Amino acid sequence: MPEKRVNILRSISQKRYELLLFAASIYATALAAQEILHERSIPDLARAGSESSEILLKHWKQGNVVVLVRHVERCDHSDAPCLNDANGITERAVEVAQRLGSDFKSMGLEETDIYSSSLTRAVQTSAYMFNADVPRLDWLFDCKEGFRNQIAQQKRAHRNLILVTHSECMNRLEESLELPSYRTPKYGASLFLKLADPQMEPEMVGILNASDWSDLLSELDGRRFPTHSFRQ
Repeated sequence: MPEKRVNILRSISQKRYELLLFAASIYATALAAQEILHERSIPDLARAGSESSEILLKHWKQGNVVVLVRHVERCDHSDAPCLNDANGITERAVEVAQRLGSDFKSMGLEETDIYSSSLTRAVQTSAYMFNADVPRLDWLFDCKEGFRNQIAQQKRAHRNLILVTHSECMNRLEESLELPSYRTPKYGASLFLKLADPQMEPEMVGILNASDWSDLLSELDGRRFPTHSFRQ
């Protein structure tokens, strides 16, 4: 075989080898990035297994949980009939809110403080969830840079805190914890965090969609929790 042809073949082989090395490097980098994102992702409590459910229950019983709940379906973004106010929720969302409130009551609300954004859709959601006129906080819709600190200041020791708010505020909190917030939480989704000490950084426990509560509760070996009446 002529020497020139041999050199050409060697050159082609070398380039192929370099391309393979480059492709392998890209693949390894992608896997590493995926692993990091997985570690930093927010657990789906309906599918995270019984261990995550037990951890949530433990923190809940200790009064160390903060929950951000997105309001249910807003009427001005839907073709469904409005409950009444166009700035509020839809008629069909009422049942979702009531069922969501019942799910929270099954966890026990005896040692829980509950607040709502002052926007109509959040006020209506909280009212149907807890069958009460829930106290309102403007910063639950006007969630600025200090949103995480406002949550910490509102949290009382050994009492859980439920905040009916908006997707933008939930995303802002995720970003402040350096967690991926590329998804908009679904209507009625609940974001659970552990916050035992207001001076410490909140720890993400997980997220739960309104339709998935039965999956979470079934992970607790069929155990149900005593139902308590709502107290402000």
